[in-house]
Order: sequence, then C-alpha cells, then structure tokens
Amino acid sequence: MSLLPTLIYEPDGKNRAHILTLLSACAEKCSGQFPILLSTGRMGEAMRCAGGQSGILLVIAGVADAEKDRQQIFELERLLIEQNRDNYTVYWLHRPADLGKIAGGCFRPSGFVVPTLQDEQFEALVSRIYSDYSRLTGASQELFLTVQSGGRVFRLPAGEILYVEACDKKLNIWTKRQCLSVYERMSELEQTLGMQLVRCHRSYLVSCAQIESVNFAEMEIVLRSGERLPLSRTYKNTLKERLAKGGWKHGA
Repeated sequence: MSLLPTLIYEPDGKNRAHILTLLSACAEKCSGQFPILLSTGRMGEAMRCAGGQSGILLVIAGVADAEKDRQQIFELERLLIEQNRDNYTVYWLHRPADLGKIAGGCFRPSGFVVPTLQDEQFEALVSRIYSDYSRLTGASQELFLTVQSGGRVFRLPAGEILYVEACDKKLNIWTKRQCLSVYERMSELEQTLGMQLVRCHRSYLVSCAQIESVNFAEMEIVLRSGERLPLSRTYKNTLKERLAKGGWKHGA
C-alpha cells in the first residue's frame, strides 16, 4: 500500500473538515493512505510545510476568491514544483466563475473541483491521482536511490531513471521529469543500480527498460524519449549480454 502525504490549504474550516471526510472515504475505496501533513487555513503555514518536503505530495488548495487569492496560490504551486516536479495539486474552488481565472495561470494542475459536483469530482480525481502515484512509485518499490542535490535530499525510484551522465566532477541523473546533479562516483552508482542500469560508455549508465533501439554499427543507443547516447566498444558486449537476458535478439 502506497502512502501519499497530503497537505490541505483551505480558508474555510467547514470545507477543510469536509475534505478530510472525503479523503477518508477515498482511502477506503482505493485501498490507499493519505497521511495528513497539515490542514490549515493560513497560507504562510502551508508554504512553510511545502518548503520542508522533498517527496511527492498531494496538495489540495482551496480558492475562496480568485481575484484575491490567486497570486498566493500560484506562489504555493511554484514552490511545490521547485521542491518536486511530481507533486499533485488539486484546486478546490468556491465559485465556478473562478475556474478560468485560476486555470489560466496554473503551472501543472492535477485537476479542479467546483461547487455542485465537488464530492463526485473529488473522489474521481483523487482516485486517479492515487492510481498514478502507485504506478509511479510501485514500479520500483524494492529499490530507491537517495541522493543530495542543491541542498535537498531526493529519494528516486530506480525504475524512473533514464540514464546517468558523468559531467566534470558531477553526475547528472536524468528522469522523465527532472535532472539532478550530484557529487557521486559512477562506479558506486553502478554498483547500487546494477540491476536497473548498465554501463554503455565510460561516462554513461543507461536503463535497459528505456532503450528503444541500438545501432551497433554506429555505436549509438536511442531511448524511448528520443534521446541518443554513445556506446563504446569497451562496453558493447556488456550491453549485448544484458539485452539478451531481457529477450532482445541482435546481430554482431
């Protein structure tokens, strides 16, 4: 069972209580857990809580008046994206007329809940978010990589890593959503992630699950994302052996 930490910012106390009740009902239906980090009507408290988190969060942001609240709401969402691009932000609107004003300025909204359909919309939206979160984290529950980058600590599912690139004295860890620069040794990372990644070049580790094709004549790897990585002759046979174990068939 995956735990999706949740932060609630809602100016109206009755709405906060109702949201908590709905979350409890959603948890039972989707067999999930939404531990509450904070439930508050004060934006300052919400900002401080969000700023202290590095993992993936579900954030429910209440909007009482778009004209008055949207700048603070957008600042909260911007902070959440800076902390972790995978965070989910749901907007709980008090007035249907505010939908256009809020939607037009959002960065990466996960959804909107409007009056008259709030309960049904909320349940469907949170269930979809939890399903996505479970898929995102569950694909690699047995192995996570914990690294420090930019003064923050990140816990990355190994299955989400596309490739690792050595650049100067740092390693760039590329995922579908972000790139983290860390001070680590390639050999140590290779040892830690040896079941998920394989060395293809002195400066690269690549996820076999993310490989679309390999041109052994041109010594080039093409990822599903479209990115191209070099393949060195030193690691050519190593890659072939790993791909063969995964059911690939290839020539010389």
